[in-house]
Amino acid sequence: MSDPVERELATASRLAQAGAWREARDVLQGVVAAHPDAVAARRALVHCHLRLGDADAALDTARHAALLDDASAVGETLADLGAAGATSAYVELLRARAERHPDDYRAALALAAALHGLGRPSEALPWAKRAESLQPREPQPIEIRAAAMIDRGDVEAGLALYRALLTRSDDRETAARHLVLMHYDPAQTNASLFAALRAFAERHLRPSGAPLVEVGEREGVLR
Repeated sequence: MSDPVERELATASRLAQAGAWREARDVLQGVVAAHPDAVAARRALVHCHLRLGDADAALDTARHAALLDDASAVGETLADLGAAGATSAYVELLRARAERHPDDYRAALALAAALHGLGRPSEALPWAKRAESLQPREPQPIEIRAAAMIDRGDVEAGLALYRALLTRSDDRETAARHLVLMHYDPAQTNASLFAALRAFAERHLRPSGAPLVEVGEREGVLR
């Protein structure tokens, strides 16, 4: 093993396997200092920081151009942060990737979804709009925009987006969109929406010969 980075990674791995996480961290910090573009070393150091409960250090290590430019490494690091419950670091690493790569649809969409899931709909909206601008035919960014608008109090604007989605597609999410509109606007078009929902279930959810109510209950749609 002639590569000095590989040698040090092997040393750190042995230390980690022995439970010596601080010693492994120290070895990896030396590797990253000497070879800042070594993505594998950065990934390993992030893991050490997380095992030691230091999410801020993990984020600082990950938020480097070499790692941010490697979509696979970003995805793996996000998985590690999520598994460690490092929610803030997860969001900030997504933000760093999305800002550095403004054409990355998946990063913009994931950031919008994460922010909305954390109860920060106003922050989610611009990222959902960016994702929509990158993939105008995809429904997910519009769905996040609609939900975020409703959550921050712009109910009518959010419902308008849901209605627009219903004119564009006929997929498995259609039933859920009908149910959102029924919840917020039961007086206006409840009957027509329910009829449309039943028609959707007839086309897409019912196996041949199965009663519609039974299928709807099994799918969780008509409960």
